[in-house]
Amino acid sequence: MRPFLLALLLLLLGVAHAGAGTWAAGRASAWLVTPLWLVAMTGFLAVSFAIFGVDRLRIHSEPMTLAATLASAGLLRLAGVGVWSLIGLMIGLAFCGLVRWWIRCTHPEIRTPTVTTGDVPVIPEAPTLRERIGAVAAYGALLITALLIVLRPWHTAWGTTAAERAAAVPGVARDAEMRYRIDRGVTVHAPGDRVWRWVPQLGQDGAGLHHNDWLARAAGDVKWGVFVVAPIDASTSRLLVHTRGPGEPSLGALPMSPVGFYLLEPAQFIMERGMLLRIKERAERAYAGSREDVR
Repeated sequence: MRPFLLALLLLLLGVAHAGAGTWAAGRASAWLVTPLWLVAMTGFLAVSFAIFGVDRLRIHSEPMTLAATLASAGLLRLAGVGVWSLIGLMIGLAFCGLVRWWIRCTHPEIRTPTVTTGDVPVIPEAPTLRERIGAVAAYGALLITALLIVLRPWHTAWGTTAAERAAAVPGVARDAEMRYRIDRGVTVHAPGDRVWRWVPQLGQDGAGLHHNDWLARAAGDVKWGVFVVAPIDASTSRLLVHTRGPGEPSLGALPMSPVGFYLLEPAQFIMERGMLLRIKERAERAYAGSREDVR
């Protein structure tokens, strides 16, 4: 009988790293955060799937739990929660002991050089259809999680330069303190005033503003989506949209962080990218048409 509670706790621990990774990403380089986040989150998830019944993962359960524990402690340290880093390390080590106990009690063949019991060979049972479907779902979840972690630095900065991401955002007070940052942009071959005509909900300061209420709880506080048009020359502009928030670690934000990681952030990327490309297309088409009329 598999310890369902142990598997469930490991699953919840793995999913909770959506918040830890998001907080750490606002404070440290993606080159450091991404591998730690990848090992911690997918490691705990993989071990939970092994206990739930994915047999191909069970032989790697002990090293995966230890690797995930160490990566988790480093990730929490980067997130700026030093106390929780120590607590997380202790919790992870406790899980290492529990996983070791589970393996030794329920799967003693893992620690023997051959898969036998005395002189009688152990013949593995063919997996049932339910087990095969469960294994496919588990591997699919691990793949999706890994892709979202690896691709997050790209899609949260899509189409922008380092200088554009570091620039102050109009209408956002204390921008330097905002650690939750998403920046996206496109180059539009049209003057700035022609681009503004297509930006929704213009603010009084000349910056388009749309309020992302659906991201507020997932990332811990209110977020802003601010449009900025920066002229490059007389016929070319940069259209940018910035999302900002405090991004501070919070137990209150932790339950919603997986929703933001798995659903809201990817959805926001798809919608904002599509919106920017539509504005670009319309502004360029209108500008090209006006030039043809002048001729």
